[in-house]
Amino acid sequence: MNTELALRKSEALANQIIENAPDPMLLVDADGCILRLNARVEAVFGYARSELLGQAVEILMPDALRERHRRQHVKEYAHHPVTKPMGSRRGLAVRHKDGSELLVEISLAPLESGDALQVIVVLRDVTERRKVDAALADRDAQLATLFQLSPDGLVSFDRANRVKFVNPAFLRMTGLLAPDIVGQPLGELERRLRNWPKPRSNGRASPLVFPRKKS
Repeated sequence: MNTELALRKSEALANQIIENAPDPMLLVDADGCILRLNARVEAVFGYARSELLGQAVEILMPDALRERHRRQHVKEYAHHPVTKPMGSRRGLAVRHKDGSELLVEISLAPLESGDALQVIVVLRDVTERRKVDAALADRDAQLATLFQLSPDGLVSFDRANRVKFVNPAFLRMTGLLAPDIVGQPLGELERRLRNWPKPRSNGRASPLVFPRKKS
């Protein structure tokens, strides 16, 4: 009786953990059949709980990925169940009920239940984060192009005030070589350029000066 009561309490605790998880969470069997899910799965994927219970987990995948997952990945994991993350670099595509696709990171963890294997599946929606990452990457690429193509000599510094990048115009103007100055502190660059002529608007030359940061 005590053992049965302990099992019931353990199961109730497991259900509470799954239901209150901040991310979508599934419990599936060794064949990928959905045994439990939380409210976040319903919210993120648009399905009612009753529509997913008993279904193959492939219902949440794009059509192009379903067959391979069912025939290969499910069987491989059943033979070697380990805790592991998936899709942490680019995200994995999953499908909303309306047919639209989301990007998620997935964590798998085996759960031994008697002689049967069960798997806890935690999904984190990273669609918006990946969009932001892509936008930032595009912006960085545009800035890098402008930096390289600028007719003005440009130098960028890292947080330690060392030369990080120099553009081709700067090298043409000074006659310096990138390997000789990249990684050098600002003071060394100033030293190399102290007597370097810089044309004024009146045609006369003046030394190139780099202002120091105030301490």
